[in-house]
Amino acid sequence: LLWRSMPDSELFKAAAAGKLSRVEDVTAQARRMLKDPKAKAGLASFFSEWLEFETIGALSKDPAAFPSFSTRTAQSLEKGARAFIDDLLWSSDHTFGSLLTAQHGFVDAETASIFGVSSKADVPTKTALPAGQRAGIVTDPGILAAHSYAKQSSPIHRGMFVLRKFMCQDLPAPPDNVMAAEPAVVDGLSTRERFAQHRADPQCAGCHNVMDSLGFGFEHYDAAGAYRLRDGNAPVNASAAVVGANDEGLNGPFTGGVELAERLAQSTQAKTCMAVQWFRFGMSRQLEDGGDDVCTLAVMNEAFTKSGFDLAELFVALTSTDAFRFRTVGPSTNNPGCAQ
Repeated sequence: LLWRSMPDSELFKAAAAGKLSRVEDVTAQARRMLKDPKAKAGLASFFSEWLEFETIGALSKDPAAFPSFSTRTAQSLEKGARAFIDDLLWSSDHTFGSLLTAQHGFVDAETASIFGVSSKADVPTKTALPAGQRAGIVTDPGILAAHSYAKQSSPIHRGMFVLRKFMCQDLPAPPDNVMAAEPAVVDGLSTRERFAQHRADPQCAGCHNVMDSLGFGFEHYDAAGAYRLRDGNAPVNASAAVVGANDEGLNGPFTGGVELAERLAQSTQAKTCMAVQWFRFGMSRQLEDGGDDVCTLAVMNEAFTKSGFDLAELFVALTSTDAFRFRTVGPSTNNPGCAQ
């Protein structure tokens, strides 16, 4: 899980000596392993899968709308997103809050104009970003570009990305008789105006009121992920709302991606979702709503909270659970009260 490789000699010796039988033994080894450079591979693979980094490097944009966006640009954006995560995990502050609110990015000469800064660097380099424009991984230009169309931004895809990845909420597929199509780009019309039909159609309104209302908060970013002040013939309108969250403190209106990122950083639902995403990756399966998985998530959340939402301690916490340490033989108990 942590190294994507075989155990080292120390871990083999601990197993042979019966020193992996207690939770304390396992978590001590997990903490040791996380300090080893080999842990970079395991943790990087989690973030790559969770945040779909591989889609960034394969991006293309309409050359008429974005003439400077090339294959090299896409690859640099992917490298920058990966470098942001790598720096976070190996810095002194690898908290969930920093993941969502950091005021820096990793920029090179190819992506500088998208980030709104100057750079002559050959490789993505840690760079302070303009105040009020970016906040952590949620407003990363590579991720925003990956959840856009070739010519225009997409509140649908951006809203769904936040719902699925940071809130662990999903929506039903559209009805079979609904053809999902990108609205035509019309000069002078804003994204909000072009996507209005989705919320006007009764068959679509239920889901699109959730997705689009959230996704409109990213309208300060164009389809290439660059910050903008105008959309069509008018100033950008990035007023939006979180609708239907389980965390009531997360629900309600907000303006812009930075404010959303800050609210997610404080949200109990988003923090629990982070634990769920790590569970899914570590156990290679979905979290079940009932039974033993309830206890597993409770153990992880308790450790995550006590650590001040330190990501490293969340990664350790999974290794302390019965789900990770034992195989189930026979029917699983049905929510046994999480007795420790």
